[in-house]
Amino acid sequence: TLEKLALEISPRHFDRHHSYRFEKISKESCILVADLNEEVQEGLKETRYGSHRACEYREGVITSLPAFSGYSPAQVEEVSCIHRGDSRCRYFIDYSKAAAEAATYH
Repeated sequence: TLEKLALEISPRHFDRHHSYRFEKISKESCILVADLNEEVQEGLKETRYGSHRACEYREGVITSLPAFSGYSPAQVEEVSCIHRGDSRCRYFIDYSKAAAEAATYH
């Protein structure tokens, strides 16, 4: 499934400074939450790490996840961001096109 693939790939391709979890998930979309790991917060004495460029990088990686299985890219929108003052980063991921392709091929 796309959820399993995302969870397997995320630590290697996003970063090891954040933990990732799905807040909401459906057959065509989900919300992925990125929280800064407590060890990083304590070690750096920071509640934010990096810059908005890191968030843009994550968006690109998330967009490409369906392509690892041969499907169309996802549409990704960062709906909250620690670099804009939010408590965590949240990404709305629309993979409806990839889901339709998967249903057609299986």
